[in-house]
Amino acid sequence: MKVEYRDVVPLVQNIKGWTSKDVIINQIPRPSFTPEILTALDAAAQRTQELRSPFGDTNDPKASVRRLLIQGNELLVDFSQTEYFELWGLPGAASELHRQALNELNQNKATDIPMGVSTHNIVLISPKGKLPTDETSVVMIINERNHGFAPGRLSISYEGQTDPTRDTDPNGVPSTHITVLRTLEEELGIGLDQSNIETSLGAIRLIAICAEKGSAYTSWCHVVWVQATLADLVTSYKVAPRHRDTAALLAVPLNKIAAFTQDKISIKDYEPYIIANSLTKKPDFVSPHPTVPWRIGALMNHLSHQYPLS
Repeated sequence: MKVEYRDVVPLVQNIKGWTSKDVIINQIPRPSFTPEILTALDAAAQRTQELRSPFGDTNDPKASVRRLLIQGNELLVDFSQTEYFELWGLPGAASELHRQALNELNQNKATDIPMGVSTHNIVLISPKGKLPTDETSVVMIINERNHGFAPGRLSISYEGQTDPTRDTDPNGVPSTHITVLRTLEEELGIGLDQSNIETSLGAIRLIAICAEKGSAYTSWCHVVWVQATLADLVTSYKVAPRHRDTAALLAVPLNKIAAFTQDKISIKDYEPYIIANSLTKKPDFVSPHPTVPWRIGALMNHLSHQYPLS
């Protein structure tokens, strides 16, 4: 049965999960846009510069999804290159163009309009490794109030945008799995085995992709297994390069995550699981990131397939 989500448009899923070798990415040139679309993209970039530059945001290159196609066990993807300023400002500066991109992706799984690639990553942490047990926790964070995306909201576990000039495999092809490796260390301080990249990538599965209704991004949901204790997690998080972008770190038992799909998550539901905190005052309620209900649904489908007795 197809599940409807208020804030996202589901595009493709694979409950088994795609490995890095299952995702075949092809880089194609940026489209030749009409003058009208170029004007809209310029307005989007100007909006971002005005609203986000004061917070230190820079106009970095980003991957833009052009096509998605499931073929057997593989996911075939076309990417082209765009810029952060175009993406962040698009829904506010050119809402009709953004709606057109959503409709095209929903109907055809393809669009020429810039729609960024953001990895929305679920980290499962357990001292016993890749197996759901009573000791397995789902890592969550609460964003700082000045965050450029979902400020003040709770996320499972974090997000990281694909940079086509940095997140590349040995052949120079962009990879969302490589994005996960980079951002896992930036956001949580967790460094998977960089000396054995295949082993590190083997801990990651891409399980679903959606388009966000409120931003010009597609969301790529990856599951990452990390073998560590919660004390290890706190230690790594405190030295993560971007940990100051988050106000609190949580570790929620797998059997408690259903409460985090609500529109408002009460302090009684989230406070017991805080393991690191810089909030001066914990709010009575926090809202989840718009993709959290979708992510939790994808995770539970994945785990029920991979571990049917868990």
